[in-house]
Amino acid sequence: KQFEEIIKSINANLRAVLESTTDHILAVDQNFRYITFNRAHAESFKILFGADIKFGSSFIDILTPELQKTAYRSGP
Repeated sequence: KQFEEIIKSINANLRAVLESTTDHILAVDQNFRYITFNRAHAESFKILFGADIKFGSSFIDILTPELQKTAYRSGP
């Protein structure tokens, strides 16, 4: 129980750091699915692509075909 509280506290601190910047912060897994992202990234993708992103959704599926090719060449 004590370790759960410590982990929750660490996660809350990490989330606060991610949200405290206007820089786009995101992480995707090997299948280009969102592991995490901050509000700045989500808002920008909403404006640019009209997409409401969620944890687990595909980063690649949101992009234009040209950007998809670039992302696949770069890798996660």
